[in-house]
Amino acid sequence: MDLSKWNPWWRDGSVKKELLGKRRNSFYEIIKFADKRQIIAIKGQRRVGKTTLMYQIIDYLLKEMKIDKFKILYFSFDEEIEEIDRLLDFYQKDILKNKTDKFDKIYLFFDEIQKLKDFSKKIKILYDLNPNLKIFISGSSSLEIDKGYKENLAGRCIEFILKPLTFKEYLDFKNIDVDKERVNVYIKDLEIELLKYILNSGIVEVINEDDEEFIRKYFIDSILNRIIYQDIIQSFRISEPEMLIKIFKIISSRPGSILNYQNLSMELGRDRRTIEKYIDYLKNSMLINLIFNFSKNLSTSEKKLKKVYNINTTYSYLFSKETSNLNETLPFIYETIIINNFDINFFFRTTSKKEVDFIKIDNNKIIPIELKYKERIRNDDLNGLIYFLDKFKLDEGILLTKDLKKKEIINNKKIAFIPFIEFLLNY
Repeated sequence: MDLSKWNPWWRDGSVKKELLGKRRNSFYEIIKFADKRQIIAIKGQRRVGKTTLMYQIIDYLLKEMKIDKFKILYFSFDEEIEEIDRLLDFYQKDILKNKTDKFDKIYLFFDEIQKLKDFSKKIKILYDLNPNLKIFISGSSSLEIDKGYKENLAGRCIEFILKPLTFKEYLDFKNIDVDKERVNVYIKDLEIELLKYILNSGIVEVINEDDEEFIRKYFIDSILNRIIYQDIIQSFRISEPEMLIKIFKIISSRPGSILNYQNLSMELGRDRRTIEKYIDYLKNSMLINLIFNFSKNLSTSEKKLKKVYNINTTYSYLFSKETSNLNETLPFIYETIIINNFDINFFFRTTSKKEVDFIKIDNNKIIPIELKYKERIRNDDLNGLIYFLDKFKLDEGILLTKDLKKKEIINNKKIAFIPFIEFLLNY
């Protein structure tokens, strides 16, 4: 077994610069728990940067915490499958030259751990019997991880979800400096960058790529097909992966639609239970995101209407372009950006179609946000927002606009009109 190829710091004492990239906010959040007993679990879609994040943590351990280079083991189950016991036997014998329990602290990094059968049981035993081990695990989907660690790793695990870059992070990674107090000065350039961001979804590997055909191949071949034809099939042995693709294409070309299992069942000629199951696979593999119709009793919200969005705006852009309805889809892609950038979980809609696009819960404060990305704002564009504020006895709401910025008192409610791009940068 050649573990040295995964652990070049055993030779050089450092992580290769090309493996590190730029640190994201997630890095700083995780580092706070580097000396805690609990397992660190990093979940995220393929290509989102989990492996890079692990290398950054290892680099931090080596350089800033001065951890002995031989006390850090990394292994990727995405490249080859090996039993943990055998890995550790080799590591102890050939690298540590002793048992792990003879050291104060050993750091173990297991990348794409969901590929290992019954991984959660094996990690649980390892954790319980070895209090000196600090274990980091990552998974490209929540499919197997959710089935495992919620049962076996409860109380033993701290979870972090790594997402594509927000628009703010995207600009930072591209070294684009903007005076956030004077966004209007940069607006033309920012609008161009926003369209690029829609095309690349904030995936670090392609944020500087302008070739649309290359991006298409990257997102279809490196992400979508590998999730559908490897991750999901291996986990659930589904018989119709092409049906998953069809469902995903429908969702991508109609972001923000009310999720109607019965209509999808009729449209695709499949049993409703099959459609529900396949939607669940897409959600758990972090390809799509569901948000729920808001209720003051949040426990009942999930039983009500659901809207469905992509995690990656790229797919909505590509599949809408295929059907020549990109201009119609673009406003809903802007909605997707808000959902993903601000972790929105709720919208609001009544049976009489009074509607608010986003309900953000911030420190128990309810903030209704409506998006109207257009040249002129009409009075009736505010109807849903005012209705929601009245119904829930709230004083303030936000209307996102194309370029209009002002504050108004309407029906005794404070409405902040904020340009869409300025909101992405400042909130």
